[in-house]
Amino acid sequence: MNHSTNTTISSIQLNTTNDIYLVGDISEFMKHSTSEIVEMICQLLIFIIGTPLNIHAFIHYNRKKRNGYAESRLIKLSKQLIITHLMVLPMCLWRTYWFYNIVWNLGNVLCKIHSFAYVLPFHLWSNIVAAIAIDMLCCIRSPLSSYRNGEKRVSYLIWGSWISAIVCASPMLLFRETVLVFENYDFYQCSISTNYYNIQNVWNAFHVITVFYIPLIVVILCYILIGLSLRRQMRKRKCLQDESQPISNNHTQVRFLKATVIIIASFVLTWLPYQILALLRVLCKEHSTCSTIYNEFNWLQTIMIASTCINPFLYKFGRFKSSLKSSTLIGSLNENCVSTVNHKVNRGSNVYIRYTRVQNFGKIKISRCKHYVSSSNPSKAIRTTKEKKKFNDIPNDEYTSSSL
Repeated sequence: MNHSTNTTISSIQLNTTNDIYLVGDISEFMKHSTSEIVEMICQLLIFIIGTPLNIHAFIHYNRKKRNGYAESRLIKLSKQLIITHLMVLPMCLWRTYWFYNIVWNLGNVLCKIHSFAYVLPFHLWSNIVAAIAIDMLCCIRSPLSSYRNGEKRVSYLIWGSWISAIVCASPMLLFRETVLVFENYDFYQCSISTNYYNIQNVWNAFHVITVFYIPLIVVILCYILIGLSLRRQMRKRKCLQDESQPISNNHTQVRFLKATVIIIASFVLTWLPYQILALLRVLCKEHSTCSTIYNEFNWLQTIMIASTCINPFLYKFGRFKSSLKSSTLIGSLNENCVSTVNHKVNRGSNVYIRYTRVQNFGKIKISRCKHYVSSSNPSKAIRTTKEKKKFNDIPNDEYTSSSL
């Protein structure tokens, strides 16, 4: 078969009157190209390798209990990515079956279902990646708010990703159907309906933009804002001459920032080659040289699918060190905390708390509060803090939060 399942039947000349030409068309049509043979083999290997990996990762995440709330939100989002992988991988078998048979012999209803089911996980995949970037931006810019509302925000992001993916994929139920390719031989293909053939480029442009370029723009904007926010925080910290603290928070924050960068970098690097090609398909005229290039390099889509075998390893973020499991930062450089010892407001203080996890955060009593900066003499307080070697050496205040 010398045309991809993602292309339309425009590459096949319909002719029912010239039997000699028709026979030549069919003999050419029923041949598997080298790229299609390679793609079928790769898709089978990806299914065999990727399915157990993603099932294991999904079970692992369901059993794993984490103490860090930023991590639990990130794992919740990464589990959605695992779900999208488990949606993509079975489609590899269906797609290979179609490639092998060349013609579509499963009927019109399954044609529409296949078209929708194949596009949906890719929309969801890119939406979840954008959601990870949005969540990271909120964590960096408003850490205290993230501890209070982070779980709810992530739930909204996941629901929004699913709804958006379903809306963007649903036109496939309308536009795709079984199309008769060779009338005398009763050969059908699952392709864009002839009724909508004149808006084919519009649909292709909509699909390419919504499945990749809009999420990519969201990711880029989020990380630009993250960079600006981190730069602003570093300036404030430098003004307070407190560059060495907070050690545990910096470590955790940078760690999760790196984790999200790895996930997003994997997404961009594995998707970008094919999506550039898909955009080229939209811009090129039919039967032009660049259109031929698209058909020849359509196997680049296999790289996108192959990332389902790599990503489960990237989603394993490791463990917190035991010394950091019981402490959490709930303040930042521009927040205040009232000490119950001297009843003074420590402006610009970083507040570390220690708590016992018996209920969800926000419903338990915070029993230990660590003040790193004093409102009366911040420089002196910092020097005093540096002299203390252990976290437990810092005096405790009783502090109960009613706002968490």
